[in-house]
Amino acid sequence: MNKLRFYWKWYTRLLLAKCGLYDPWKGKEGTLTCLVLHGVCQNYQAYINGRFIRDAELDSFIRILQRKVSFVSLKQVLENELDPKRPNVLLTFDDGYRNNLSLALPILTKHQVPAVICVTGQQEPLWMDILDLLQAFHPSKLKSIYQKLGLQSNQAIKKYVGHLELKEMLLFTEQLRGLLSQTHLIADQHLFVELLTEDDMIKLNEHPLIELVNHGYHHALAESLSDVELLEEFEKMKIRLENIHCSFTDVIALPFGKLSTEQSQYLFQNGFKYQLMTDEKYSHEHQISRITYNPFFSPKLNSLVLGNGGFH
Repeated sequence: MNKLRFYWKWYTRLLLAKCGLYDPWKGKEGTLTCLVLHGVCQNYQAYINGRFIRDAELDSFIRILQRKVSFVSLKQVLENELDPKRPNVLLTFDDGYRNNLSLALPILTKHQVPAVICVTGQQEPLWMDILDLLQAFHPSKLKSIYQKLGLQSNQAIKKYVGHLELKEMLLFTEQLRGLLSQTHLIADQHLFVELLTEDDMIKLNEHPLIELVNHGYHHALAESLSDVELLEEFEKMKIRLENIHCSFTDVIALPFGKLSTEQSQYLFQNGFKYQLMTDEKYSHEHQISRITYNPFFSPKLNSLVLGNGGFH
């Protein structure tokens, strides 16, 4: 029933917007809204998770938003140089997928829209991406994982891995990478798992529309880490970014989007002055709340959700 009410509310708002009777962006001149996307796939590809957007839909979404908002860079946000006459939107892409370079950047360049790409210290695929790809295209490869863990779904495995300590999570990741190495990927399936190389990051860092920020070295869930491990995750990645002369080494984007208040203060006290969070309202000045794009909704509906400040 709650799901039915949810869809009824949002599709009613979409209909009202088409009739010119609903505009969530009205009255938000001079404000900032931050959006988080992840990977980009080809227009003909099926979604295998909730983190990817098709290239044609990204193009459409940007065109829709440009009628209403000013897209701003991270530099403009941190220096408080927002457009006072329009709502302002900061685009961010999490996880550092290689398709951010091959598919997203041409669209951003076409529309002259700046974006932040949040990168990890990993150049081999992340565990959740391997899991989704194998489940979608090569499910037989996961039988041994299901049997060993006594679990029967990807969601159950993701919940299980989310509570592992860092060392155990890394071992599980290596196990999945071993399965992936035995798998013949066809067509463009690699788009769902490939991460940016060092050369890719250098190329993006030199692009006038792109800013790179720290997304943690291993893409680990903060609540599973000790304070020492948490700080090390971002310190190690900071060094990698400094080596390619990134401008914003004191900005971090949290994997999975959340930190406890104590962890947030701890990182702030250790030099990470700005923290990009996800899907919740945060009260500290150094935290920037972000809204996640839902690829299962249309670009038009996502623009309404973004203007509304989220799915509420």
